[in-house]
Amino acid sequence: MKASTVAPKPPTGEFTYPILCFTRDGDIWAVRTSFELTTCGPQTLADGVQLGMDLVDAAGASWRVISVTHVGYAPFSWRSIFRPPLRLVEHVLEPGPAAALGDVKERVCGSLDAFPEYWCELADKDTVLEGIKAEVRAAQSIAAVHDVLGLDYFGY
Repeated sequence: MKASTVAPKPPTGEFTYPILCFTRDGDIWAVRTSFELTTCGPQTLADGVQLGMDLVDAAGASWRVISVTHVGYAPFSWRSIFRPPLRLVEHVLEPGPAAALGDVKERVCGSLDAFPEYWCELADKDTVLEGIKAEVRAAQSIAAVHDVLGLDYFGY
């Protein structure tokens, strides 16, 4: 399949937000807007966190990030006073197969298992984490999975 470029402007109907982002190390992130998709913190960019990341949008369409290019800086925000400014990035994406809701939910649960300390105190893993996973498995849409998790995006 042909790779497509996502410019640092809102895509024209290409994505249905929110988008769940699965990094190479099994972590999960989310973006709710085109601004969040096309910005990241300097450390995320420097570490190449987004390279190889799989994107699954709320409609179940998927892509893999095959290239990330720094193309500028996000407009001024109060965040810039305390932290470095966000980077504007451009992605080259490779379209993937449609993602079934059940597969997405299991991938999310796998991420929760891989990084339990992100979701609860490790002492509460058997109760709190299992409760979150049950809510994920009960979700009726990818957007509902996002709502259960309340995820951040690449702002560091």
